[in-house]
Amino acid sequence: MEIAGLSALNSFSHTPAVQEAEGIVCYLEAGASSLFISFFLDGELRLVRKFDHGSAYIHGGFRMY
Repeated sequence: MEIAGLSALNSFSHTPAVQEAEGIVCYLEAGASSLFISFFLDGELRLVRKFDHGSAYIHGGFRMY
């Protein structure tokens, strides 16, 4: 995981929205070349997944008519 993504995830994990949540909270971060999705369950990080297709790839898939 990249430093910027890890830093943002760490900051998000300490917010009341995550700490006080009962159930699942999802965090999504889309960079130009990669996308991270993280799931918290009852305030604890349970899953982090990196996809090598970021916002540049997604944006390139749309065509303007």
